[in-house]
Amino acid sequence: MLNALTAGLLIGLSAAALAGGAALLVLETAALRGWLVALAAGAGIASGDAAWSAVVAAAGSPLGRLLAPGAVVLQWTGVVVVLALWVLAVRALLRIDAVSGPPDAGLPTSPRRAYLECAAFTAADTVTVLFFLSVIVGAAPSYRGLEATVFVGGAFLASLSWQWGAAAIGRRRRRGVSVRTRRIVHLIDIVLLTVFMAYIGLGMYQT
Repeated sequence: MLNALTAGLLIGLSAAALAGGAALLVLETAALRGWLVALAAGAGIASGDAAWSAVVAAAGSPLGRLLAPGAVVLQWTGVVVVLALWVLAVRALLRIDAVSGPPDAGLPTSPRRAYLECAAFTAADTVTVLFFLSVIVGAAPSYRGLEATVFVGGAFLASLSWQWGAAAIGRRRRRGVSVRTRRIVHLIDIVLLTVFMAYIGLGMYQT
């Protein structure tokens, strides 16, 4: 049970930080649209991450049995996918400039719209999809019943905490997100992806 919770928290936090643009959107929304709209946006992103975590929990056990003969190869395939995402995160960090962020006109205007748009964005986002596919292929966690529920719940809570933390920071700002804040978000993303590579590469999901 503890292993499922730990895995859920790590995967949820990694997925939330991975979509750096989503966290920055929540920051901007809090600064320019208000606290409630930003909280709804963060909840939408966390719901998308939780939905993908449920797919991981459902697919992990049958895939683990089916792909057992090539488990080591698949494990390192997952590492390679996360490494590619890590490279993209480093590239994004190096490309950060003085652009303040998304235009005010592109931000959601109501809590309902913010939730629905952000949930849909997260569910279909290419980077998020690749991340969760790397979890399915590289780790194939075998959780059932209560363990699966704990895993998904941990992922949701970790993602929600990250997004609502971003909303709390954005609430204190009135002119959008600074370059320094953007760099910090991307640096955290890189650190978490490094930890997650070790998680898959060292087979820590098997403990």
